[in-house]
Amino acid sequence: METMVNLMILEIGISAAFSLSMQTIHAPIPLLALFPGAQAPQFSKTLPQPVVHDSSPYAIEEINAYAAIRDDLLAEAEEVPTRAKLESVTVANNFVETCLQSAHPAYQAQNLRGADADRERKRCGDVKNRVAELRAGIPIGYPV
Repeated sequence: METMVNLMILEIGISAAFSLSMQTIHAPIPLLALFPGAQAPQFSKTLPQPVVHDSSPYAIEEINAYAAIRDDLLAEAEEVPTRAKLESVTVANNFVETCLQSAHPAYQAQNLRGADADRERKRCGDVKNRVAELRAGIPIGYPV
């Protein structure tokens, strides 16, 4: 009987300790209470101004190189229009179009701007139309 009472007391003590520990886990302790001499950090009330980027000459050269590659592939496809060559032109044209999309603010320097971008977008549309014309001219059983 005495051991039964001791076990009940032990069990009550464990559950009380567990519930007390759970309460302390859920109650956050303010950082300043742990370090009485510390001061709360001061944050600036003004937001930093975004950095204005000019277009990077390297990025512009790279985009123009991709456009030149696309144009060379189109010239080859016009000479010998096969499905494989037209697919290469389509992939290259899609890549150039992706390069011309608006970039997130951090990447603005890696974009063509203004008239150059408009000219290349128009060229991408022209290439799509030309590829469609060439595809329409390939016979169904024509080899790849």
